Amino acid sequence: MLAKLNQELKDALREKNEVKVRTLRVLIADLKKVMIDQGKRQDGLTQDEVIEVIKRGIKMRREAIEEYTKAARPDKAKDEEDELRILEQYLPKQLDAATMEKAVDDIIQKIGATSKRDFGKVMKALQQEYPGQIDGAIAKDVISKKLS
Repeated sequence: MLAKLNQELKDALREKNEVKVRTLRVLIADLKKVMIDQGKRQDGLTQDEVIEVIKRGIKMRREAIEEYTKAARPDKAKDEEDELRILEQYLPKQLDAATMEKAVDDIIQKIGATSKRDFGKVMKALQQEYPGQIDGAIAKDVISKKLS
């Protein structure tokens, strides 16, 4: 994945796409930092670890968009939105609402969840079955609705 990102960084530099260059540089630096912290310099990161780093970046961008919007800084919010769109390209395709509901129903039946106390079990099973494909906020809403 790191090699792919480096190649895309080179392409963005050639195209003079400043937003993509800035976003990819930060993402690559974050990935390298995680590799060093975990002592995986030679092995590299697993796909799940890369997805987690990307999701952290997306979460930070969403929080920044919210803060810039509150502070009446639409220019900065737009920059963050542009970076957010670039990062989302590197995530696996997210489940839509209908597919999410069906997946939650299947998991609830599979593990026999009956009450809100089983929320954690359902969420964990959902994340294991669909790694990187679920939006936690949407999943939380769907699971809560189904278990109430």
